[in-house]
Amino acid sequence: MADLPDWLAGITIEQIVGLMIALSVASFAGRKLWRGTRRLGALVDDLLGTPARPGVEARPGLMERVAGVEATTSATAAQLETTAGKVDTVHHQVLPNGGTSLRDEVTRTSAGLADAVERLDALDARLKAVEERTGEEEP
Repeated sequence: MADLPDWLAGITIEQIVGLMIALSVASFAGRKLWRGTRRLGALVDDLLGTPARPGVEARPGLMERVAGVEATTSATAAQLETTAGKVDTVHHQVLPNGGTSLRDEVTRTSAGLADAVERLDALDARLKAVEERTGEEEP
């Protein structure tokens, strides 16, 4: 057999197995640490945003996104206030309120129309009675 270097000749099997176990544990820990570091980097990118690169659009950071949400919320709130005012106006018009709403006007018009129909029916009955007495027929 070939002569081994002095540093290698003194190594036992237990030391080799121990070294292999230590390297395996270190490799496992290194992979876990690397994954954690990548996740931490992704978190930092999400918080701070990333600039545009060729073929990739810029991603805004957390604070920029929150500002966008706040602006949208403010615009939506203003639109909601405007819509609420319009709904109040419509609500006022479609419910009876003692004479000034559109609903009150419709009720008055409907009552007036019913009265006019009643009067026309009475006039029609009188006209028929007169025609029967005179012997004339309707044209």
